[in-house]
Formats: sequence, structure tokens, C-alpha cells
Amino acid sequence: MIFNKNCVGAVDSIHFPVTVGVDEQGPFRNKNGFLSQNVLAACSFDMKFHYVLAGWEGSAPDMRVLNSALTRNRKLEVPDGKYYLVDPKYANIPGFIAPYPGVSYIQQLEFGGGFHPQDARELFNQRHSILHNVADRTFAALKERFPILLSAPSYPLATQVKLVVAACALHNYIRSEKPDDLIFKMYEQEPLLQAEDPMPPLEIEQPLLPAETQVSDIPFRAQELEHASQIRDAIATEIWSDYIRDYAATDDVI
Repeated sequence: MIFNKNCVGAVDSIHFPVTVGVDEQGPFRNKNGFLSQNVLAACSFDMKFHYVLAGWEGSAPDMRVLNSALTRNRKLEVPDGKYYLVDPKYANIPGFIAPYPGVSYIQQLEFGGGFHPQDARELFNQRHSILHNVADRTFAALKERFPILLSAPSYPLATQVKLVVAACALHNYIRSEKPDDLIFKMYEQEPLLQAEDPMPPLEIEQPLLPAETQVSDIPFRAQELEHASQIRDAIATEIWSDYIRDYAATDDVI
């Protein structure tokens, strides 16, 4: 087992180019120097979108966008006892399991067959990266199907945001109705986690508010943050024990 069935998917962000007026460009200029909207999405392991928050300025930090998604009226809901995987851009907070900081976090293909973790944290990060990769594959399928999202069309900003939302909704519809769709076949892989999807249909939000008016932090209690760390440690301990047992069994056979 890689992760238990309480893991319902992955959360990540993607930047889509935007066209805005000269007076509005400052907040939308991201760290790479181009104008974009920062879109947060929660994805299931079958490459569907559970939640999409579009319209944040490109300069907005990813953690700030997640904080906004968790505090708005139509917020990202995480079922009790469940969690999403997030990459190193995010903190390890209740409902969102991040990799261990200061430990290698490399995509699956870079490990190769000779990967031998030195401890539970390194193994955890490797398994985490394999599962979290579903977000990258889901975004890749979305961009492949809707290249207009990469074109910064000369529409009002509200329309550009709605294009992202509409594309994600159509993405989900095609995923449900056409399981043999060629674009999905390009990016899907054998499921690494078998679990029923407990999530509601796609939820969408469009902030379209200046960054300085958005909530920037969530006051989690120390006990809540400690519990989130304990969940991560428990998962790491379990998969490390399984790894050591399987490795020992292989060694005995050899």
C-alpha cells in the first residue's frame, strides 16, 4: 500500500496567461515575468477536478491562494478524516499532506529502478511525488484539449476566468462520458490508489478581487498542526515498515 484510502487526491496550482489593462498588470505579473492568473485545483486520482479556484493574480503565493480557497463562501471542503496531497509549495496543514521539507522530492521517473531510500522520510517523499503527479497529468490533459487557455485571449478578465472554469467542467464531463478519450489516454496511467470517490461534483470559484482584499492566513491551532504532522509521520512509518518487510523477503529469496 502506498497511501491509505483517506487520501482523496492532489491539490496544485497552474498559471494561465492573461491579458489585462496596463494599469492592472502589476499584480498579474508572476515570478517568471509574464502576466498570468494563478489557478488552484483539487484533482481526484482519476484525473477529475473536485474544485477549481480561478482568477487569482499571477503574483499571489500559492499558499495564499489555498488559504483563500479554504475560507471563502464556496470553499474547498475536505471530508472529515480525509486529506489531499500537496507539493513543497504548501505547508503541511489539516486536510493537506505535504512532503517532508529538506528531503529529496523528485518525480517518479527520475528515481529509476535503482532507488533505495535511506529512511522513512525519503521513502515517503518518493511515494508522495508519484501520487501527486496526477495533478500534473490532469493539467496537461486540460491544456492539450483547450489550447485557448495558453493564448491570453483579448477578452475581459472575467471572461478569461470563466474560460478556465468552463474548460474544467467540460474536462470532467468528457472524463465521465468518454473513458477511452485519446487525450486522457495520453496522460493517464495505471491507478496507484484504489478508492471510491467520496467527493461532490466540481465546485468552482472566481475571486476577481484585488489580492490585498483576500484572506491571507488561516489561524490553525497548534494542536491541529501537530495532528497533521502526526498523520504524516504515521503514514511514513507504515510505508517504511512495509518496504523493509518486502525488501527483507526479497533478500531472503535471493
